[in-house]
Amino acid sequence: MERCWRNKNNSSDSYEADTLITDEFNGVEFELTLDDINELEKAVKSKTLNGGLGDTTGFFFGDNSDNDYFYDDIDFCKYARNAIKGGLRVYYDSSW
Repeated sequence: MERCWRNKNNSSDSYEADTLITDEFNGVEFELTLDDINELEKAVKSKTLNGGLGDTTGFFFGDNSDNDYFYDDIDFCKYARNAIKGGLRVYYDSSW
């Protein structure tokens, strides 16, 4: 989601896979579009959520979180698309 936010805001900050999460992004709320949802679903299905650099790991994620949340993520994409098509807005918000 940070990658999506940076792309939307034309952030010139470069980042590496191990330094993607920054204090700058913590607590940021931003609106997701149909394109964002489609890209998220594509990344979930192709297992490239972290830029294609392998499995997601770390304190908050653990080694198997991609598999544990796979169907929840796919369901979210389905519900989010339906909400947007129904005239609602979908937002992402994070807090570490």
